[in-house]
Amino acid sequence: VGEIAGACIAGMLTAEAALLFAARRGRLMSELPAGSMLAVSMSEQACRDWLADDVSLAAVNATEACVLSGTKAAIERIQRSLTSLGIRCRGLTVSHGFHSSMMAPILDELAAAAPTAKAAPSDIGFHSTLHGTTFDSSDRLNGAYWARHAREPVRYLEALTSIAVREGTLFVEVGPGTTLTALTM
Repeated sequence: VGEIAGACIAGMLTAEAALLFAARRGRLMSELPAGSMLAVSMSEQACRDWLADDVSLAAVNATEACVLSGTKAAIERIQRSLTSLGIRCRGLTVSHGFHSSMMAPILDELAAAAPTAKAAPSDIGFHSTLHGTTFDSSDRLNGAYWARHAREPVRYLEALTSIAVREGTLFVEVGPGTTLTALTM
């Protein structure tokens, strides 16, 4: 949802289109089976050993901070294993296994529901967490982009490092906590 809001603020989506799409996306996701997500103190490379058909890499937030996502049973199994190995992990309070293979059943419908990006010039940059880079052209912000965004890992670390930090740069986290803001320090 943050990426949709970011595209709106950057002038790539109208507020109405962003809100309608976020609501449709939420409805589609709510129809999926429940799932779980697990924050792990491991690198992306170390996480690869834990991936399976029912477990996906959902986010790379920092060098040693990733999120795994998948079925409740699989995530609980991994949490027990990692805890027994002394690896810090914490279950996230979520209803579904976002950014995982569990999203596959809705991807076509999500792509079809995606708004058309407008090519409005803006002084506000848009940093894609799908690509982990500055987004320089709205012509790629289409249904395929949003479907991939729902399924593939959030590349927060790469997106964050793609931002040219200047004196006076301010990061504001809009959401239920300060987890991501802490990663900018």
